[in-house]
Amino acid sequence: MAQEIYHRSEWGNPNEQWGNVYLNADLTNELYKRASEYENSWVTDQLLNGVGTKPSIILTPTAYEDGVLNSVKPAKTFGSELVTNGDFATDSDWTKQTGWSISGGKANRSGVSSNNYIGQDFNIEQGKKYIVKYNRTYISGNGETSLYSYFNSNTTRTTKALYNSTVQETVTVTDTFVPNFSGNLALRAYGIGDFTGSIDNVSVKEVTEADFDFTRGSSATRVNELGLVQDVQLLSGELVQNGNFEQIGSELITNGDFATDSDWNNNVGNDWQIVNGKLILTTTSYNNINQSIGLVQNKFYKIVFTIANTTLGGVRVRLGTGTITSEFTNGTHTIYLEQTTANAAFRFYASSSGVFDGEIDNVSVKEVGQNWDFGTGWSMGDGKVVKTSGTASALAQTVPTTTIGKKYKFTFDTIVTGGAANATLYGVTIPVFSTSGSQEHIIISTSTTGFQFFGTNLFEGSIDNISVVEVTDDTDLPRINYTNFDYENGVAVPYSGEGSLLLEPQSTNLITYSEDFSQWLSIGSSIIESGYLAPNGNLDATKVTVGSNSTPLRKGTSNILNTEHTFTIYAKKGNYNQLSLDIGDETAATFTLTDKWQRFEVTSTPTTYNLVDITLPSSSSGDFIYIWAAQLEQGYATSYIPTNGEVNGVTRLADVCNNSGSSDLFNDSEGVLMFEGGSLSELDVTARYIQISDGTSTPNGIQFRYYTSTNLFQALYYTNSAYQAILSYTLPNSSENNKIAFKYKENDFALWVNGIEVATDLNGITGASLSKLKFDYNTFSNFYGNVKSVAVFKEALSDTELQKLTT
Repeated sequence: MAQEIYHRSEWGNPNEQWGNVYLNADLTNELYKRASEYENSWVTDQLLNGVGTKPSIILTPTAYEDGVLNSVKPAKTFGSELVTNGDFATDSDWTKQTGWSISGGKANRSGVSSNNYIGQDFNIEQGKKYIVKYNRTYISGNGETSLYSYFNSNTTRTTKALYNSTVQETVTVTDTFVPNFSGNLALRAYGIGDFTGSIDNVSVKEVTEADFDFTRGSSATRVNELGLVQDVQLLSGELVQNGNFEQIGSELITNGDFATDSDWNNNVGNDWQIVNGKLILTTTSYNNINQSIGLVQNKFYKIVFTIANTTLGGVRVRLGTGTITSEFTNGTHTIYLEQTTANAAFRFYASSSGVFDGEIDNVSVKEVGQNWDFGTGWSMGDGKVVKTSGTASALAQTVPTTTIGKKYKFTFDTIVTGGAANATLYGVTIPVFSTSGSQEHIIISTSTTGFQFFGTNLFEGSIDNISVVEVTDDTDLPRINYTNFDYENGVAVPYSGEGSLLLEPQSTNLITYSEDFSQWLSIGSSIIESGYLAPNGNLDATKVTVGSNSTPLRKGTSNILNTEHTFTIYAKKGNYNQLSLDIGDETAATFTLTDKWQRFEVTSTPTTYNLVDITLPSSSSGDFIYIWAAQLEQGYATSYIPTNGEVNGVTRLADVCNNSGSSDLFNDSEGVLMFEGGSLSELDVTARYIQISDGTSTPNGIQFRYYTSTNLFQALYYTNSAYQAILSYTLPNSSENNKIAFKYKENDFALWVNGIEVATDLNGITGASLSKLKFDYNTFSNFYGNVKSVAVFKEALSDTELQKLTT
C-alpha cells in the first residue's frame, strides 16, 4: 500500500489535514475508513470538487482491495434483513428436509449421506446487489455445507457461498450476487456427504454501493507514487527507516568556519586560537578546544573538517571522553564516531606529542545512523553500516508492528571481507551469508516486531540498502499508475505525479531475461556491468560499455516474423547520450538520452530475423549508457513485465473492471455519464467500450466507444432495438487525458468534450433499464487505458453545468 501522506481522517478537524483543506472531507474520510488500500486522496479530493455533489456514482482511483475497486460515492450501506428467523431462535420459518433440525439457536445436521437442505423463500429485485452471510460450524464427517440461491426452485444457481473443511472450527462464510431477475428467491443451505455440524446467523441484505469488481489473476507492475516501477503485490511502503544509511541530521557545530572568535571553548589557557578564519595551535599543548553541542549517548555522528598547511604533528578528534581518532595529512577528512559517554562536547587535540603546526577549517558534526541500534562491533561508514572483526552483538531496528502470518520481502546489499553473518526478521532466521552481493528473502512472520543482523565467525564487511516490504499473493489488485512527475536532478519528486486507474490487455514479454543482460549476446567485446540504481529503486540497472562494435547487445526471440511487435527499454545517458532500438531487420529508431530514466519504444513488423538489437549509434570504444527492463510484446507497448529465463516469456493477464452500481443509482429516462481519462494506445484497432447497460446479451443503455486507430470517439444510446443517438467526435489524441460528458434525455442528447459541446441529437427516446456501469461491452471489447474519474448523474445537467464539468 502506498504511504498516505495527506489523508488522516482520525486527526482533529477533518477539513484540515497536513496543512491542506479538504474540499470534500466527508466523502474522502468515508472512503478512507472502508478501504484496505488507500492512496492518491489529494487528487481525489480535487476531482470531487470538479464534479460537485450531484452524482449518484463517483469513481476516482484512490481506494482498492483484492478484487475490488472502491467508488467514492455512494458509501456502502445495507438494506433491511430479508431472512426471517436467521438466528434460529425458534423452530419456524424454515423448510427442513431429512437430517436437519433447529435447536439451541442453530440449524443442525446429523450426518445423513443425502444432500438435503434447509431453506426459505423471499423476494429480490433484478440488478440489485445482495450479500449472503452465515456461520458454519464443523464437527465431523467428510462433507461440506453450501449456501445456494435458486430462482423459483430452478436449479440454476445464482450465488454460492461454499466452505469445505475438516477442521473443528466455526467460520463465517460470505458471498455477494446480482440477480438477473426479479421475484421469488429460494435460499437453501445444503449438507453434502456425511457432514455433521450446524449453521446459524443466516443473513441476506441488499448492498447499496458502486464498487467495481476487478479481476486480473496475475502479477503486474505499475509506476507508484514515488516514481518507481513496482510490483503491485508489494503492498506496503518501505517498513525500514533509513535503510540506505543516507539520513543525516542538522548541523550541530556553530562557527565551524571560524569566521569569528566565538563559540569555541579553549580548555586551559590560550594554546588554541582563531586567526584569520582558521583554527591553529600556538604552542606545544595537550589541552583541547571544544564546543558543547548536545551530543546524545549511543548515537553516531559524521565529523568533517579540513587540515591545511600542516608541517608537523597532527590532529586528534574526540566525542566527549570517548574514542580518539587522529589525522596527520592535509585535506578534507571524514570520520564516523559513536558518542559513548554522557559528556556532550566535541573536542580537538594536538597529536599525542602535543604538536600541531597547521590550520583547521570547515568543521561539521551531524548525526547519522538514525533509527538504528548499533550493537558492539557495528559502526557507521560512508552511507553504510560497517563491522570489523571480533565478537559483536546485534545491529537492530524495531520496524512497525506487523501481523503474524503475513509475508514480507527482505532485501539488502553486503560486502563481505571476512567471516560470515546472518539475520532474523520477524522471528525468522535468514541463512548465514559469507559472500558479497545482493540478498533477497521472502519470509512469513512468526513475531510481531523487529529484525537484527548478527556478525558470526569474526564477520568483517558492510551492509547497505536494507529494505522490508509486505508482499501479498493477491493477483486481483487494481493498479493506480502515476505519470507526469516533476523531476529534480533526473529523479522523480515523490507524490508529484498524477494517479489514474491503469487497465491493460493481456500481454507477454518475449524477452527471456529482461534485466540480466549478461544473458544476452555481447558483441565486439562490450562490457556489461550490473549493480546500478534502477527505476524500481533497486541496484538492478546495467552499464553497457561499447567495445569494437556500436551494437553491443543482441537477443534472440521466439518467432515474431510478419507480426507487429513493440520493443521497449528504460535507459539514461552515461558519457554517451544516443540509443537505437531495432526489431529484426527493420530500420532502427534512435533516441536522445538524458540524466532522467525514460522508457523508449519502437514498433515494427520484422520479416527476416527473430531478434532485437540495442545500439549506441556512431559511438566509440569506451562510450557507455545505462539500461534496464527490456520488453518485446506483440502489438503496442504495455506496462513492464519482468522475466528471468522463462522459456516462453512471462504473461500478464488482462485487467477486467465491471459490475458497478445498481438500478437505484441510475435514471432510465435522463442523466449524464462523465468520463475523464484516455485510451491506452492510438495503435489499438479494436473498439473499446465504457457503458451503463441493462446487463442483457445485447445491452440496452449508454455506450462510450473509442475507435483509437482514428482517434474517433462516439457516445451512443441504444434501446427499443435501435440506436436512438450516435454522437461522434474526433479527439486530438485519444490516448491523452480528455474530459467527456454525454447527456441523455428524450429528444435531447448532447456530447461535451473538454468544455465544448461537440455534437447533439434532438430526436430519440430513452427508457433503457440501466443497472450496471462497466468498462466493457457484454464481457468483450474491454476498455484499456487510464481512468482518472467516472461520474453518473441521475438528471440531465444544464449546458453551464456540463461546460464546468468537462473544462
